This record gives sequence, structure tokens and C-alpha cells, in this order.
Amino acid sequence: MTKAKTRVPGLGERIKDARKAAGLTQQKTADALNMTIGAYQKYEAGSVEPPLHSLISLSIVFNVPTDWLLGLTDEVRVGE
Repeated sequence: MTKAKTRVPGLGERIKDARKAAGLTQQKTADALNMTIGAYQKYEAGSVEPPLHSLISLSIVFNVPTDWLLGLTDEVRVGE
């Protein structure tokens, strides 16, 4: 039996929006996450979902809640 993959709708777009709002390039973001730009670009494209540790790192780098990245809330900034 194969395991079904569940995608988080809009995750890549929210990652891209958060990066742009933070004023970062894809390269700067990839550097902050200690990964290649190609691997990071797959997150934004939605072809690969970040593992939990990367999701947390993205939240810290962009100063947005993980719940926002996952589409669970529309409150973009921490403390709003």
C-alpha cells in the first residue's frame, strides 16, 4: 500500500510572499536556511514541502507564524 501525499494548499505562495515582504532574495533565504537555492526554489514552487525544522526556520527568518505559512490563520505577523 502506498502512502498518499497531502499537500498544504498555498504553502509555496505564502513562503514566496513572506520572503518578499521580508525584503530577502531567494539566495539570501537559502543561505539563512543553509541550503542550496535550488532546494529553496522547490519550496516556493510548491513541488517540495519543507520538513518541520525548515518550516520553523522559515517562520523565524521571515518573522511570521508557522500557522500563517500553513494557511491556518490570516494573521501574518507575530503578535498581531
